[in-house]
This record gives sequence, structure tokens and C-alpha cells, in this order.
Amino acid sequence: MKRVLSALCTLAVAAAFGAGPVRANDEPDQGMPGKILIVKAGKLAKFISKPATGTTFALPSAANDPTLEGASLVFTELGGTASISTNLPAVGWKGLGNPAGSKGYKYKGAGSTTDPCKTVLVKEKIVKGICKGSAIDLDQPVSGVVAISLVVGTDSKAYCTAFGGTEIKNDPVLLKRKDSTIGGVCTCGGGNPGTFTFRNTPPTAVNCGTTTSNAGATNNLACNGLYIGSGSGSLSLPAINPDSNKALVMDVGCCTGETLILNPTTQADTTGQQQLPPWARRSPPPSTTPAPVPPPASGQSDRSPSQVGSKGNGNNANNDLSDADLQYANEVAVGHLMEVRLAEMAQHQAHDADVKQVANRLHEDFSKWIDRWSKLAGKDPHMGKLHQQKIERLQKAKDKQFDATYLDIVVENLNSMIPYFQKEGRDAKSGQVRQLVNQELPTLQQNLQVAERLQTDKGKDLSLSKSNEK
Repeated sequence: MKRVLSALCTLAVAAAFGAGPVRANDEPDQGMPGKILIVKAGKLAKFISKPATGTTFALPSAANDPTLEGASLVFTELGGTASISTNLPAVGWKGLGNPAGSKGYKYKGAGSTTDPCKTVLVKEKIVKGICKGSAIDLDQPVSGVVAISLVVGTDSKAYCTAFGGTEIKNDPVLLKRKDSTIGGVCTCGGGNPGTFTFRNTPPTAVNCGTTTSNAGATNNLACNGLYIGSGSGSLSLPAINPDSNKALVMDVGCCTGETLILNPTTQADTTGQQQLPPWARRSPPPSTTPAPVPPPASGQSDRSPSQVGSKGNGNNANNDLSDADLQYANEVAVGHLMEVRLAEMAQHQAHDADVKQVANRLHEDFSKWIDRWSKLAGKDPHMGKLHQQKIERLQKAKDKQFDATYLDIVVENLNSMIPYFQKEGRDAKSGQVRQLVNQELPTLQQNLQVAERLQTDKGKDLSLSKSNEK
């Protein structure tokens, strides 16, 4: 779960704040009125937005074509901790109309745990999403506004709405709202602001308000001061003169009406954060990198006699890692090496263009991570018997059987990696290990979605090829 904040441009606070510059690379946000929102715990999340009469929604430009770029969808209670979020990979999108995309785009998913959204539709007259599964939950009943943000492409085009509206039901099982007017065309910061900046500066001579005691006495409130007191008690003016010195800067995920949906910021965005001690700093944003295979089965070893290095061989700058964490890091590095070898074979031998694209992606991602894990482990990775068996299994696949076999191995590996990372990886004593694990998990889940969908879409053709070649 992640917390997504909101801000109102019309909010009056005794501090300097404002919407930042318009994003140069992004298309303008599409704020949308909300027609219907339904969330059934453990079953369904659905929203429908339609434009105001006489208007239309703008479609993504070619630079953000979801059939090439993919998308993401998030339901969240603003100011809360619960959210429903999922990636919508490019392989699930289809362009509507002739030419494709001229009438909009449609996403068709599996409705599974890793791919919960059955349908996502982006057209000029409607934007909607229908997601199903046991993971659907906003920790109902909710107490605030529910925001929906659909971000298409990497440059990107964001569609969002803030759901207040008429509340039909709001209990632990069902949330249902309709006809929200909070969302709409962005009216904050000149349109499509990229950041929200907050800074408290020393008090000024200008007064921002007054207080009145029970006895009728009034006191002026100097702007930017912090005051303590109530009722007929005395009031110092001001009690504290807070000055944050440097501004808090938060990324704007989307703007709808006067509501800004704020995303977590990176270390570069939050000025002054570099002054924090290392243990208090934010981790880097997730990398688009897949993850390693699980540990060897009982009785099997992934360490061959030819392995070089040891805990103190000079490659390892992390001699404080426990033996268990060193072993984990080595197993991850070995897994990366195997995935690179498998991908290299698929790059050259796969027949289907989509299968080759998956192989290219996995090869690029895993190659980036091998050195980081092997440095933690303090030794170079060497594949053991179980990894070699998977290599040999793919080597034996002939012609179009090769494509199906490669997808099978990828899906098997990813289905093992995710729980392995979630349990053993997150339980590691080393913060370095846990950090890499947390960076890779989102990409693991996204890659599994892509591989499973391709496996399903290509299954009939690949199975037919197998039969014809027997």
C-alpha cells in the first residue's frame, strides 16, 4: 500500500505554496467528471467517467500509444494508506478505429491476481476501467475522496478524477458513489502543473486573520506564524516562527479541477534531502529489472568447485553481511546469469517477434543487475546443476517449439521468484539486500503479466506448431 496525497489550489494556508511549472514532456492532464465508482472488497473495482455535455476527452498522442508504451491504473483514497494499483502492459492494448487508435484504445486483461483489470477503455466520450480479484480492497469504509488515475505512456498522458459525489453505500464490503463534480478540466496553476511546492517562511507584517476569545478580545495573526491557545487563554504572537528554509516539493501525478493528486517524490525532487544521514534517505525509484530464480532444491548446490572468491576476496565491500545474506546474494546473481543465457538463446532462435521482444527486455534488465548482486556476494556467479538443466531444456527445443518452451521457463521462473523475493528477500538482515529486492519486485510482477499474457495469446498457434512437427 502506498499513500497518495492531494492538495487543493484554493486551500488557504499561512505558508508559501503553489503549483510548479507545467511539465514540458507530458501531455496535458485530462481531468474527468466521475459518473460511477464501485469497489467491492475482494471482488471488483469499477469506474466510469464521461465528459461534460458538448465536450470530449483528448486521446493520447502517438508518443504515448499504449499499444507500444503500456499504462498504469491506480484507485486510492486521498490522504489514506490503501490503494489498488496495477500495470497495464502494452501487449494487452488494442487501437480502435482505422487507422488504429483514431477512435481510442481498449485494454483486455486476464482478471487474474497479476493482471486484475479485465477491461480498460479510453475513448473521446468515455474512460472506464473494470478490475477483479481478491486483492481489490480500499480498506472500506473510506472517509475521504477516492481518486482514480490512469497514466498512459511514458511521456505521459494522465486521465484522472476525484470521486466525491453522491454516496449510495459505504461499508466494509461495498463502496458506491455516483455523479462526482469534483473532477474536470484542470484549473490549478495555469493547467497541467508538474510539482506542488510548500515552504513556510518567517512571519511577515501582513496579518492573515484574527482570533476572538470568549471575553471578546481579538488578536491579529501575523502570516506564517504558529499559534497555540484557545478559549479565553492568553495568546502570544506568535508562539513559534517556523521557517522550513528549503521547500518541500512533491510531484503532481494528475490534476483534475482544483484537486492535485500528488505522488511520492524522488530524492532529487526533495531539496535538502541529501543532508540526511544515509539510513534516513529515500531509496532510489524502482528499476525496470527482472529478478533471479529461487534457491536450489534441498540437496542441490548452486556452487561449483570452480567458483572464485570468498567473503573477503576483495570483490565484496560488504563484509558485514551475514552468511545467509551472502548466500542469498549469490543465488540471485546466479539466477540473473541463467536468465541472461536463456534470453541470449531466445534473441537468436525465437521465431515470434513478440517472444524476441520479451527476450530483449529480459536480457537488458538482467544484465544490468548481475554485477550489483555479485559484488554483494563477493564472488562471481556460476550456474549449478538445476540452472544447467533449464538451459539444456531450451537447447533441446526445436523450431517453433522453442518459443513455447522459452515462455514456459520464463513464467515458471517468475512465479517462483515473486514469493521468494517477498519472503526470504524482505526478511534479509542486510538493508542493501532488502533495497535491491524492493526495487525489483514491481518489475517482476510486470514481467510476469507480460509473459503470461503472451503465453496465453500465442498458446494456440504454438500448440498447433508442436502438433504439426511431431
